[in-house]
Amino acid sequence: MAIAMAALIGAAIVAIMNNKKLATERVFIDQLTSEFNVINSSRQEVEQKKETARTAFQNAETAHKAVKDEKVMLDDNLRRKKAEVERLTATYEGRKAQMEELEILEKKMEGKTPASITAEYQTLKDRKAGLEKDLQNIEAQVVKAQNSVDKSQGRIDELAKAEDKRRSGVKLQSLQADIIAINREMGFVIINAGSEQGVAPESSLLVTRGNNRIGRLRIVSVEPQVTVADIMPGSVMPGASLMVRDKVIFDSIR
Repeated sequence: MAIAMAALIGAAIVAIMNNKKLATERVFIDQLTSEFNVINSSRQEVEQKKETARTAFQNAETAHKAVKDEKVMLDDNLRRKKAEVERLTATYEGRKAQMEELEILEKKMEGKTPASITAEYQTLKDRKAGLEKDLQNIEAQVVKAQNSVDKSQGRIDELAKAEDKRRSGVKLQSLQADIIAINREMGFVIINAGSEQGVAPESSLLVTRGNNRIGRLRIVSVEPQVTVADIMPGSVMPGASLMVRDKVIFDSIR
C-alpha cells in the first residue's frame, strides 16, 4: 500500500514538473514570436523607407528634366529677344541720325520762300513727323522687348535657384552616414556627416543594421563634418543596442 501511494505521489510530481516545463516553453515561444514580429515589422519599415527614397529620387529626376527642358526653351527665347532688342536699338539709332540730319536741313531752309523750296521744306517736315512717329513706336517696342528679356531672365534665375534646392535635397536624401562613437551613459552618438554634407538640425535620423531598423536619433548639434544626436528613448529594438559603424539614413530632410 505504501509503495502504491509513493508511486502515485511520484507520478503527480512528474506531471506537475512537466506542466511547468510546458508553460515555460510556451512563454518562451510567445516571446520568440513577438520578437520575430518586431524584427519583421522593422525590416518592412526599412524597405518602405528605401522604396520611398527611390520614388522621391525618380520624381526629382523627372522634375529635373522638365526644368531643364523649360530652361532650354527660355534660353532660346532670351537669345531671340536680345537679338530683337539689338535690332530695334540699331533701327532706333538710324532713325535718330536721319532725324538729326533733317533738323539740320530744316534749319538751313528756314526763311527761304521760293515755291520749290517751300514744297521741299514741307516734304521734309512731313518726313520728320513720320520719323518721329517711327521713333516713338520703336522706343515702345524696345521697352516691351526689354521687359520680356527681363521676365525671361527672372524665370531662368528662379529655375536655377529651384534646381540648386532640388540638388541639395536629393543629395541629403541619398546620404548615408555611420555612427563613429557612442556614449551609452549619456545616451548619445556621433555621426560622420555634418552641415557640409547638408545635415540640418530638423533632420530625423534612422539607424539600421543590414535590412533591420535598430533605432532612431534626435539631432543635438550639427558641426561641419560631424553630428551629435541623442538616442530616442524607446526607439531601440528589444534585445538590440546601437554599435559603431551602424548605418544612419535620413528619414526626413529639410
